[in-house]
Amino acid sequence: GTDDYVWINDDSGYVGIGTAAPDAPLHILKAAGGANIITGLKLDPDDATINSGVSIDFNASTTNTGASLVGSRIIGAREGGNASGFLALYTSPDATSSVPLERMRIDSAGNVGIGTTAPTNALSVWKAINNDFVAELKNTHATAGQSWGLQVCAGTNASDAALAVENEAENASLLYVRGDGNVGIGTTAPESLLEIQSTGTIKTNNDLLVLDETASAGSTNNNDTASSILWRGYSSDSTSIKLGRISVANSMDMTNTAS
Repeated sequence: GTDDYVWINDDSGYVGIGTAAPDAPLHILKAAGGANIITGLKLDPDDATINSGVSIDFNASTTNTGASLVGSRIIGAREGGNASGFLALYTSPDATSSVPLERMRIDSAGNVGIGTTAPTNALSVWKAINNDFVAELKNTHATAGQSWGLQVCAGTNASDAALAVENEAENASLLYVRGDGNVGIGTTAPESLLEIQSTGTIKTNNDLLVLDETASAGSTNNNDTASSILWRGYSSDSTSIKLGRISVANSMDMTNTAS
């Protein structure tokens, strides 16, 4: 009748809420009323305890004994006071365990953690892994000249950090790019476009920078095959000029190449 709200399809056993023609085991239909977002399903743990919540489990398979194995899980739970909450995604590590592990969390501040339940940044990715990288960004675009990698947009002055690479303990800087474009290797305070610092005791062959030009197969390293550093400047009319070069092959050659 017109006052019916729940329907069960006699042929399929499907349940419809708000619809007399369910096309799934549970079909909930609620008119949204234009661009408004309405609540179609509400799960309430009725508990104010921190970390209390509800989950939706997805069974991966069923064993011969009839015990269901949870392959994945979505949890919504209370994080702190008032209505603060988090959303977590779980997956099971293998087919022998029905206890899924948390893989990703979105906390009440909107921070996303992968491999951590306490993300301190907009995106925090933690992973204990051997002989592999924690993350890979790969552009599979096939057209040459249209395949771009990673863009980092940050920093406006010397007080900003556009990019910082540190060791695992987060107590030593490996690479630091300031907001003004200065790059530091071994320092977070580069005073020039490129500054390289080495810590520890100065010792023989403790090179800060190595320029290595490898000869092609079949050729011989000689004075014509050299690594060099070129200084370039610009004249008043913006014409590019070579100011000088240091070339190293079998010997060092410092040349004024202004032209």
